[in-house]
Amino acid sequence: MRNIYILIPATLTALLMAGPVAAIAVVGIDGKATAASTTSYQNTGTINSIDLGSRSIVIDGVSYLFPSSNVKLHTKTKSVANAQQLKKGMHIGFNSKPGSAGARAQISDVWVLEN
Repeated sequence: MRNIYILIPATLTALLMAGPVAAIAVVGIDGKATAASTTSYQNTGTINSIDLGSRSIVIDGVSYLFPSSNVKLHTKTKSVANAQQLKKGMHIGFNSKPGSAGARAQISDVWVLEN
């Protein structure tokens, strides 16, 4: 069965203006969403710098631990991609976990929102 997707700009704009996006699911005419069409992230921002060697990423001026081997990276075409695709200036959605005992928060998932 083919899915038909309908985007209603006013509804999406109102949802995004309400605060951080908890989840956006693209649902087909049959009412079912596939795993690839579901996006869930806590924050958005722009990458200021990334250093995979030192396991560090700075997003909107905030430094995070970035253990690239454990981070799930999602793009429009792949549900899991390579962290080396991330570049300075990219707009992303991301999830993070608090650091322990004063350590930096750690990035767990990244969605590339635009290139």
